[in-house]
Amino acid sequence: KKKKKMEQIEHSNVDSKRFPHKEYNVTNVFVALLFCGKEELILGEEEVEVKNNCCFCCKQTKKGPYGELGSVDKSNCGPFQCFTIPSFDGEYCIWCGCENELTEEIVNELKERQGFRGDRAKIRVAEKTYEQLMELHKKVDAVMKKLEI
Repeated sequence: KKKKKMEQIEHSNVDSKRFPHKEYNVTNVFVALLFCGKEELILGEEEVEVKNNCCFCCKQTKKGPYGELGSVDKSNCGPFQCFTIPSFDGEYCIWCGCENELTEEIVNELKERQGFRGDRAKIRVAEKTYEQLMELHKKVDAVMKKLEI
């Protein structure tokens, strides 16, 4: 019974989460039409990557861990809806800026991944570890009292 409870404690850590690999085409209409370009947002388990390619042989890739992205938010440029990734110095308007649902999905996905990585996640893990240590300390005290040590 005690072994089962310890296994539950070990597996109940909600602060460790594995994320699936996802890719989004975040190409802007101007990049596509003027430069025959394509922009991809690639969400890996631990980091995000933005790839820019155009038919004129220009390629650029930016990578970074979720914990260092900065404040990922939706933004509006006139009637167009975009999202920003400050650490990439980028504002991304998907196609013509009218892809509101996709923009919302990307922002929510990035924020969720940020919440499980970086400083906020480390604080939650530290708090959870402290709680488990205090529980263990109580058990050791009870054993010592029982053994009259």
